[in-house]
Amino acid sequence: MRKFNSLPPYLISFVFLLAMLSPLVYPQGILARLLDRLDLVFYDLRYVQQNLSLGNSQQLGSPVVLIKANPGQLAIENEIDAIVDASYQAGAKLVVVLPSIADDGLSPQDWLAQRFPNLPPGTLDLLAPYLSMVEVQEESGLKPIKGYGFFFDRKQQAQQQLPQPFSSVNQNFNQLPIASGIFGLQGQNQSAGFYNVIPDLDGVIRRAHLFVNYQGEVYPSLGLIAAANYLGATPQLIDESFGISLQFDQKRLNTGVASDLMIDFSIPYNRISWPRLGMIDENIKRIFRGKLVVIEPPGAPGQSLSVPFGGRLSAGDIQAMLIGDLLLNQHHNYQPVWEPIIGWMLLISVAGLLMLLLPRFGPLWQLLTVSGLLLWFWTVSGWLWSSLGILLNWSPLLVIVIGLMLINLGWGFLFERRQLVQLKDTFGQYVPEALVSSMEGPSSTEFQISQNREMTVLFADIQGFTKISEMLSPRELQQLLNRFFTPMTEVIFNHGGTVDKYVGDMIMAFWGAPTEDPMHAENAVKAALEMIEKAASLSESFARENLPVIRLGIGVNSGYMSVGDMGSRYRRAYTVLGDNVNLASRLESLTRNYSVELIVGENTQQLLPSEWLCRRLDCVRVRGRQKPEFIYQPISQNPIGEEVGRLVKFHDAQETYFQGRFNAASRMFAILESEQPLVGLYRRRLDWLERHPIDSEWDGVFQEVENWDG
Repeated sequence: MRKFNSLPPYLISFVFLLAMLSPLVYPQGILARLLDRLDLVFYDLRYVQQNLSLGNSQQLGSPVVLIKANPGQLAIENEIDAIVDASYQAGAKLVVVLPSIADDGLSPQDWLAQRFPNLPPGTLDLLAPYLSMVEVQEESGLKPIKGYGFFFDRKQQAQQQLPQPFSSVNQNFNQLPIASGIFGLQGQNQSAGFYNVIPDLDGVIRRAHLFVNYQGEVYPSLGLIAAANYLGATPQLIDESFGISLQFDQKRLNTGVASDLMIDFSIPYNRISWPRLGMIDENIKRIFRGKLVVIEPPGAPGQSLSVPFGGRLSAGDIQAMLIGDLLLNQHHNYQPVWEPIIGWMLLISVAGLLMLLLPRFGPLWQLLTVSGLLLWFWTVSGWLWSSLGILLNWSPLLVIVIGLMLINLGWGFLFERRQLVQLKDTFGQYVPEALVSSMEGPSSTEFQISQNREMTVLFADIQGFTKISEMLSPRELQQLLNRFFTPMTEVIFNHGGTVDKYVGDMIMAFWGAPTEDPMHAENAVKAALEMIEKAASLSESFARENLPVIRLGIGVNSGYMSVGDMGSRYRRAYTVLGDNVNLASRLESLTRNYSVELIVGENTQQLLPSEWLCRRLDCVRVRGRQKPEFIYQPISQNPIGEEVGRLVKFHDAQETYFQGRFNAASRMFAILESEQPLVGLYRRRLDWLERHPIDSEWDGVFQEVENWDG
């Protein structure tokens, strides 16, 4: 679980949620339109998921037959009459006829001039009367259901009389405010319906209105009136508190928010080419028996309507699918009237839950939570659509859920970047810049957690600093320490160390954290030796400036120790703690006793590669520890033979001393004057032991508190 200040993401998420709720107040706003466009995309994806295809043109089991004219064909009134009559004679139960002039507001002459620009002069006046839809005089006495269209522009058009209204309701639903006229009817006719289908925002046809409110009256669509007549049913509108429903063929047909149904483009129907001279052969007659025949004459409106998946269909195709949907489907696809209210309530609940949970999760859990939620909603909405025909808006939930996740991920990223900046600020003065950069990434916060890790720690200070401080003024002392700390810190950084703290003249550093260093012991020893060289060079500069000469004392020890961000809520520091840290400090204080500048512990000596030559200084029991400790002085890396020979002789004499053979040890040390002043230390001890015989068993361990010169 991430731990960061979650108040800002809560506030940002709340503001984002309020912005996403704006479509409830401004349904015609830009955001509402963008969400609607996104819903259309998901609607098309749903069809792709279910492998639906555009209407199959040859399905003998389908109750609908479409007689479709080829582009550019011309027909006269008598030919349309003949096809209507032949369809009934072939056994068609009902015939539906679309008008033959395109729904573009043009007069017949203008329409012909645009469609056939190369006609001889005078032909337009001759053909125009035959292209307008007139009463069909069927010899069979059966009348077709006629289609008519509403005009949706302001061009000059002849207002024609509409059929009797379908019904009257109190609600002002699905108003057509810009319809300026109708086309396709001459005289009043009850068996007629409008063929118009209104495209969605992207210009694609996906839905068909079953009825519309035009100038205060309700009129049925061609598909509805045709399906009702075919079934011998009388549809009735039911005025409900949340919209309009339709009682149709002994079942209630829910029509959703806009009194429309989503067109089911998988509905099969039989498509027949326009018969020449109205002749229908025996093969065609076999599929007409008991069917509902839709006639789309030449020049019928809507010859190229955009439908999902980039396809194009005519108004006749759309009406055939709509009629088949009403006759065949048990569950019609629609958007319920309650969907916006329930949908937004569900959305607000989900958003509120995510606002509380996401700030507490890391990126992976946020992604899993959001993905699981979206998958659940996609599955449930898909089941509702395929099983019950209920269409739920998908885009508001998708945008809000993903938006909340991005807000929290973005804030988490900014917070972690801020932590990284703080990390660099914290460590920038203590570790090399390259080391700080290596700490970036998923483990950048691990430094805050205390760990038990094998490391090496170094303590270094100026021997005799108290006397030096008495010789200088505070300002001079400050300048001297600054000149001292700068090259010492640089050496530590160059060898991958971390400066823990400066205390007076003391520097504490460690290796192996915050990043692991398998060579921590060797790197610490190399840094210590280079610090001694730097101090010597610095002393030469100080001497030329009449400043005190400085000499270092450095203690180095390795082992397991606790490292991490420690302290109180007022002040914290990245530091190391443990017994091995204390031992390094004690070793630093022993450098004065042995007149050396560097002492390392036994653990450090054992971790050094074999090519290192180390002098065993002593076996001591330091303050605070009962276990004796061998201490060493690193001499050089890759030593020459002469150095090794002298060191072997010194170790032999020292081993004799540890065994308690003091006389032999004294003789052996006497010939090792080259190892001064360390040899002098052992000779003074031997003289003291000669004057103060030891009653108890000798273990060779030097007790730090003893006065060997006393």
